[in-house]
Amino acid sequence: MGLTALLWGIIEVGDRGWSSPAIVGALTLAALALIGFVPAEKRAESPMFNLDLLWIPSFAAAAVVALTGMFGFIGTAYCVSIRLGAVMHLSALRAGMPFVILQLIPLLLAPVLSRMLTRVEPRRLLMGGLPPMAAGQFWIAALPVTTTSLMAFLGPVLLLGIGFICVVSSLTSAAVNAVPIEMTGMAGGATSLVREFGQVLGPAVISTIAMSAACSAPAGKLSGADKGMFCGCASLLGALVTLLLVRRNTARTAVNAAARTAPV
Repeated sequence: MGLTALLWGIIEVGDRGWSSPAIVGALTLAALALIGFVPAEKRAESPMFNLDLLWIPSFAAAAVVALTGMFGFIGTAYCVSIRLGAVMHLSALRAGMPFVILQLIPLLLAPVLSRMLTRVEPRRLLMGGLPPMAAGQFWIAALPVTTTSLMAFLGPVLLLGIGFICVVSSLTSAAVNAVPIEMTGMAGGATSLVREFGQVLGPAVISTIAMSAACSAPAGKLSGADKGMFCGCASLLGALVTLLLVRRNTARTAVNAAARTAPV
C-alpha cells in the first residue's frame, strides 16, 4: 500500500501539483503505511521482511545499488524514448532500434556472465557494470537534442547494455551472499522488490521532472540532458556505495569452501 501510494503520487504530481488534495493524501498514506510496516514486521512471528537485514551493511548497500542502478537504467531508457519519439518525431521503428541493440547485448553476454558469476565475486561485477552505465548515460545526455542518427547512439547504448547485464546479474548474488544462509530467500525476494521498485520509480520521477520543466521552459530547451545527467549520477552513486560498503561475507565463503572440499 505504501509503495503503490508513493508511486501514484509521484506519477500524478506533474499534472495535479504538490498542493493537490489527492497528491497530499497519497503521499500521507504512503508515509503512514511505510512507517506502520516497521512495527508490524517487528511483532510478526514470521515477518515478510526481517528488518534485521538492514543492519547488515553489505545487504543494505546492495539494496541501495539495486534501487539507484535500476532507477538510472530505466530512467535513461525513458528519456531516450521520449527524446526520439515525442521530441524528434521519429517513426516507431527508428525510435525503437536503440532498444533492440540494448536487449541484444544481454543475450550475447549471458553465457559469458553465467560462467563469470561462479568465478568472480558479485562486488567486482557491480563495480565493472555501474561505471559503464554511468558513462553511457552521461554520453547520451551530452548528445545534441537534434541528433537522430542511430550511429550516434551506438556507443552509449553499448556501454549501457554491458553495464546493465553486469549489474542485474550480480545484484541478487551480492545481497544474498551478505546474509546468513537461513535468510537467503528473504534477502533475494527483498532485493527483487527493490530492483523492480527502482525500475518503476525511474520513469515516474523523470516524467515528473519533465512535466515541471515543460511548464516553465520553451520547447527548444527541453533537451532532456538534465534528466540524463540525473540518471548518470544515480549510477555513480550506486558505484560509490558498492565501493565503500559491499563486502564479501567471510563466514559464507568459509562454509561454501568447506562444502566444496568435503568428501562425497
